[in-house]
Amino acid sequence: MKKYVIQQRIRSITDISIVDQSNPGTFSLEGIDFKQEFTFEHGPMGNYWFATFQIETNTWQEAQEIFFQRLQRIVSRISIIGQGYINFVTEPYLITSNQLPNSGIFRFVKDSGHVGLSLLDEGKVALEKLLSDIIVPDEFYLYWNDATNTTGYSAKLLLMLAAVESIVRVRDKNIFDRPEDISKKIFGDDLFKEIFNPQTGLRNRLSHGEYLIATDRTKDYVKEIHTKVIQFLNSEILKAVLLHEDVTGPQRSFFENKAGWFGFIKKVNPDDGNEMLLKDVLECFEKENDKSLYNTVTSAEFKILKELF
Repeated sequence: MKKYVIQQRIRSITDISIVDQSNPGTFSLEGIDFKQEFTFEHGPMGNYWFATFQIETNTWQEAQEIFFQRLQRIVSRISIIGQGYINFVTEPYLITSNQLPNSGIFRFVKDSGHVGLSLLDEGKVALEKLLSDIIVPDEFYLYWNDATNTTGYSAKLLLMLAAVESIVRVRDKNIFDRPEDISKKIFGDDLFKEIFNPQTGLRNRLSHGEYLIATDRTKDYVKEIHTKVIQFLNSEILKAVLLHEDVTGPQRSFFENKAGWFGFIKKVNPDDGNEMLLKDVLECFEKENDKSLYNTVTSAEFKILKELF
């Protein structure tokens, strides 16, 4: 068994204001220590918390999955208690191991600006055709617009599927006798089963209070559903490829845009005796070309570290 320490940044509009004069701005639950920067002059500071978790497991992936599940349970409850934004899924983390105390697996994330899109000539043609079309109802576009403007993954999925179901609801029953007939037309048999299977389907589980499970995170359902719907509109409604089917990063928005990097890092000075802290690593990487404390590894080193870690 290997001992792992996982440090995760959490972005939250809620401050840790728990009264504890001996260790203010902190609390612990289910083996996870939470900390927010704090001074007695200003109180809790900034929009970030740091969560730290230690565990002994066989692999870092197993350690991270256990941590993810525990942190997800806690953060989702803080969301309703604090009644404001809190998220860790798209934030940076650092995993260290007693096997390699001077190296770590690091995901660096920073906010970035949005990349715009263009309404071109064929887009105007598509707009005119979609406005005159009577097959796809207005509800579809209203739901789809809400989905596009939503950043949460499960919320986006539910809204996208509600949009599709609005098409199913007003389908031509002379052509599509059963509701599943048009859904299969849009998604194809395999994706249809993954989404609409009565027992295991993603849509049914989400709609009936069963949240995403680990295996759901192995596939980007938002991207797959988006692509299938665009292809359906082109082939069945517009009768021409007027909507681009290969847009990079579809459903872009002004919000929650991230840029980052994932891989191994190592101390520049392995003999300094300092613990690797996510806060320090982030400060180093947020300064352009600052490699005084930590550095990335070569591809050859990466292969070696991956085996040992």
